[in-house]
Amino acid sequence: MGNRGNHEYYTGDVDGWLKELEYLGVTPLHNSHVMFTHPEKSHAKICLVGVDDVEGGFLRSGDHGSDLTKAMKGVDSNIPTVLLAHRPKVAKLSLDNYSVDVVLTGHTHGGQLFPIHLWHLIREPYFAGLYQHKSGSYVYVSSGVHFWGMPMRLWSQAEITHVTLITTS
Repeated sequence: MGNRGNHEYYTGDVDGWLKELEYLGVTPLHNSHVMFTHPEKSHAKICLVGVDDVEGGFLRSGDHGSDLTKAMKGVDSNIPTVLLAHRPKVAKLSLDNYSVDVVLTGHTHGGQLFPIHLWHLIREPYFAGLYQHKSGSYVYVSSGVHFWGMPMRLWSQAEITHVTLITTS
């Protein structure tokens, strides 16, 4: 499963990337969701939701761009839900308006370089690391493994995030 960030739209061929991912067996979550059922416990389910990056709406035509309403349509609020959203702004929007348990996001690169830290601290509701929303849900903002622009980081670390989901019943 995967969703797109802003840089995939900069290539000018995001549809080609989506086709390639499907060819490789990856299901792009293009403002959509998928339900998983535990193979041995049919009552144990989880919903994975993915939205496009907001820049897709003005860098591409058609059905690109973040559409939470479309992605969440038909999602059962009684089933644990994980949202993949590139920008922390979308995390806040989703938690303020939908039943989502965990949001995994990125985009900020953990600030990468000064003064980029300040830009993201002002523009994004979550910057880097783990946060708890007033609803009790969680947001994790990954600093990512790469960088934007200059190939360096200052006061920011690259990371590979490992999330383990555990059934409680």
